[in-house]
Amino acid sequence: LKWILQRFPQVAEAIVPELVSALGTLAFYCCASGKASGIFEKKLRLLISNGEQARRLKEGITEVCKDAPSAKKMVCLMAFLLKVQADVDHTLYLDVFSKAILFPKSKPEGFVIDFCGARLSSISASEFRDQLLPNIKKSLLRSPEVALFGVVKAIQSSEHPLDEFVNDLLKGLTSSVT
Repeated sequence: LKWILQRFPQVAEAIVPELVSALGTLAFYCCASGKASGIFEKKLRLLISNGEQARRLKEGITEVCKDAPSAKKMVCLMAFLLKVQADVDHTLYLDVFSKAILFPKSKPEGFVIDFCGARLSSISASEFRDQLLPNIKKSLLRSPEVALFGVVKAIQSSEHPLDEFVNDLLKGLTSSVT
């Protein structure tokens, strides 16, 4: 982690996606441990305190997110970024969260669901309705046994009343149970 973050400001733009991918892998493992999470957050906060490096990191994340197999590690890195900085692209986060947590063929690790799902508290009610809810409904139709864990975490993490979405959520849940 230390080496990557020390080298990050010095590498050419073409190398940034590779370092971002490595940071994503580290973020995946760090979100499993409270102590490691704290260290990762501190180092990430230090990196993004420089506006130019924050821009490079976000552009690298956007680039790496185009690769579907990288979704799980990128959602972990973006969850850390959401924790230390407010101006993260929620649309991209919700898209990657959906790919990594709601749509995979096998259940993601519990620590990934918990850590990344907790960051959903920062999304607005309209983002929940317009971006996350359609993916929740779709995921419950595709593989409810996998999606249910992420759906529960999304509901638990919401800071907004979900009363207006109850019918949509119940339709998806009841159709997957029957």
